[in-house]
Amino acid sequence: MRANIVKGGEDYIWSSAKAHLLKAEDDILSGESWLEENEVIAYREFLRQENQNIEDSIRKATSAGRPLGSEQFLKILEKILERDIFPRKAGRSRKKTS
Repeated sequence: MRANIVKGGEDYIWSSAKAHLLKAEDDILSGESWLEENEVIAYREFLRQENQNIEDSIRKATSAGRPLGSEQFLKILEKILERDIFPRKAGRSRKKTS
């Protein structure tokens, strides 16, 4: 949308927005929408917003291969996936001195 390739997210061929916003059938996505009607409206508004902070957060999470969400959401993901989601401190652990 920012590059003016398409008018809306639902118009981009590789986006799932068409299935979620227009409830269009999709060869990859199947079953009922996971969004309630009020969530569809909020999602549509979210896609229309231009917010550099949000875009930067999405790019950072994507390039790091990490999920994007609130701290609470990420903690829930850690429990479900039984793996660390939050980045650890960079570098090697310090040797313990006695």
